[in-house]
Amino acid sequence: FNDRQVVDDALAVIRSRPRDPAPWCQYVGVLGPHDPYFVPQRFLDLYDLGDIVLPANFHDRMADKPALYRRTRDRFDQLGEREHREAIRHYLAFCSYLDSLFGEVLQALEETGERENTLVLYCSDHGDYLGEHGLWCKGLPCFQPAYHVPAILRWPARVVRPGREVDAFVSLADFAPTFLAAAGIGTDRRFAGASLLPFLADQTPADWRDALFTQSNGNELYGIQRSVMTRDWKYVYNGFDFDELYDLRIDP
Repeated sequence: FNDRQVVDDALAVIRSRPRDPAPWCQYVGVLGPHDPYFVPQRFLDLYDLGDIVLPANFHDRMADKPALYRRTRDRFDQLGEREHREAIRHYLAFCSYLDSLFGEVLQALEETGERENTLVLYCSDHGDYLGEHGLWCKGLPCFQPAYHVPAILRWPARVVRPGREVDAFVSLADFAPTFLAAAGIGTDRRFAGASLLPFLADQTPADWRDALFTQSNGNELYGIQRSVMTRDWKYVYNGFDFDELYDLRIDP
């Protein structure tokens, strides 16, 4: 799967589209920074292995966690600490590579005069444990690195006070309602998410959610898992083992 080719195809579409006010929507679906972390050398050269440190909880053997968590870690214990650090270096280089590619997409919008009135979302479908608790990739367990994904929105004509960081419980389920609202399209369909347009206007809806819910049946290793998280607490239901409850104020 060639991320370079995906972006080149997207650039060709942007630059060949007729210059008229008709609404349009484009999805640029790169695979990275998915494993394996193969990346052009010039981006790898941006990062020195000596600067890469392991996560603070890397040595957590998860003795107080469900057994499946420990079994998942066992798959990665064949790697030495230097190999873990090298993998982090390659992942970060991959992120820089994608940032560079995405910059070309933004530049194309600039060249075609569509920068101001184009709503752009930069996001991911999931995160990566990236050595947290000695884990990599995604799936069970239910730790934040796999669930906390980027959500960067740009719309120069509509965003109030650009450059802000919004500290709110936002979900991937919010994007579809956001796009429909931005396009002025009404629907009778009920969504699990809600439009993010108020946040773009520097407003916080009074009834915005105060908890997030997740569900997973696993990836490679399977098990029924559900979670609910507020700002202070996180509860994880594990159908395959005992449950988990965390006070996030003292144990994030």
